Amino acid sequence: MMSKRLKGVAYTQGEQATLMDLIEERKDALECKVTDKGSLKLKNDAWEDVTLGYNAVGPTCLTLHSK
Repeated sequence: MMSKRLKGVAYTQGEQATLMDLIEERKDALECKVTDKGSLKLKNDAWEDVTLGYNAVGPTCLTLHSK
């Protein structure tokens, strides 16, 4: 019988706090329900800012995947 593989912690508490702070700063754009071209651009720009901000302060890097 195979033993279950233990999962590691995805983010430290400090990394979670940093990520939540960055998201909170851009909450209006990220939670906007409007889906027109301008709003989608603002959302994408906000996520890019979150990614760049997070990667600037921590050893763990996030990446954005384009569809």
